[in-house]
Amino acid sequence: FLLHEFGERDAAWGPDSPWSPALEHQYAAQAGWPGFLRVWLTSVADLTHTEFDLFYLVALAVGVAFALGWHTRIVSVPFAAVVVALENRSPLLTDGGDNVLTLLSLYLAFTACGRYWSLDARRRARAEARNGDAATESERSAWRVELSRARPRMVAVVHNGAVLLVAAQICIVYGTAGLLKVQGSMWQDGSALGYVLRLNWFHPWPGLSAALAGNALLITLAGYLTVFVQAGFPFIVFSPRLKYPALVMLAGMHLSIAVLLGLPFFSAIMIVGDAVFLSDPVWEAFGTWARGPAYADQMAVSDSTESLPILVYDGDCGFCTTSVRWAERWCRPAARFVPWQQLDLDAHGITHDEVTRAVQWLPAAPEAPVRSGAGAVARTLLRSRWPWRPLGLLMLLPPISWIAAVVYRIVAANRYRLPGGTPACAVPAARGELAQRLGDLGGGPDDAGAGAGGVELAERDHAD
Repeated sequence: FLLHEFGERDAAWGPDSPWSPALEHQYAAQAGWPGFLRVWLTSVADLTHTEFDLFYLVALAVGVAFALGWHTRIVSVPFAAVVVALENRSPLLTDGGDNVLTLLSLYLAFTACGRYWSLDARRRARAEARNGDAATESERSAWRVELSRARPRMVAVVHNGAVLLVAAQICIVYGTAGLLKVQGSMWQDGSALGYVLRLNWFHPWPGLSAALAGNALLITLAGYLTVFVQAGFPFIVFSPRLKYPALVMLAGMHLSIAVLLGLPFFSAIMIVGDAVFLSDPVWEAFGTWARGPAYADQMAVSDSTESLPILVYDGDCGFCTTSVRWAERWCRPAARFVPWQQLDLDAHGITHDEVTRAVQWLPAAPEAPVRSGAGAVARTLLRSRWPWRPLGLLMLLPPISWIAAVVYRIVAANRYRLPGGTPACAVPAARGELAQRLGDLGGGPDDAGAGAGGVELAERDHAD
């Protein structure tokens, strides 16, 4: 949000804002805020242009650090202070989403929101792997042992209390909105959304809004559904069977608001608030989908390697070996990389000519067909971690699949010319061409055989 409003920062919150520092002082004095909060807000209003620009850059840095989870417990405090300061600096610019953001930022300061999916979590995992348990309980004093046992409980209590406040706040927002809608005659007769879609202040797509507003039945059903879901959300949330359909409908409602009314940040804030009702299995499944199958984790379990698909490559080709090592490091697909020289080709139903011309994808299911070339590469990417899987999916869809097949054939035919390639990398046709060229250099038929022998010698040396 701060990046989006960077060009208008001074007019919105800076010294040149229509909400002048004098108005800010008067408003803060009448608002009844605590003394420290009033001093903080008025001090932000009294900044000069240079000081305000510096404050804005600090606010950007704090937002990025908090989003990435860098020293989250410490950064959460200045994050809440920045949000409160900017959202209250010009109160006439804020809306319901800004109020929710302010409250959530205060609640998040009391949560352990950097425990997972953060730089803190990565740093903690690396420290544990490097140091392990440096000291056992017998080596520490009694009060340290008791404190280490009590600390996780205290953190859990405070964290769960703050999460409960977030959930209660979202329920209050939806419950209040639903009950207020029920009292309106336009919501009772189902015409409210038709008037909303005709508001000039919220009209980014006039044609789309007009087309939807002209469908009376759709507008009426959407209006009643909105009222029922919002008013009943504080009670629906306790039913596992109804909670997730309600969250899906609310997400659809907020996405519609973002597109039709031009309020993307309000919708994003509300969707973030709704996410607190998702259970741990949902987040774990999302994390697995985002990261993709971990090749290293799969390979660490010896009994699971037999059930993984196999990508067969040429172990004598330097370019192929380099490519496989790169894929193991960066893509980490849930598959095994096996050179065809170490594989029983007849048992897997593939020939020597096939494995020397292109990589082969042997699926885990015996009845599944074998894929080769670009199709094999696409399926390897499809079983990799994010963001390689979307690329693998695109490579399987025409016309991109046709282009990928042509590119693969060109690369395979010239792989001995690529970085890391050797004469052993050439496909059979190219090897014959190399042999012919070496024979031509010798000037006779016998020398051609020597040239071919030179190619075989180069292959043998590379294999060694």
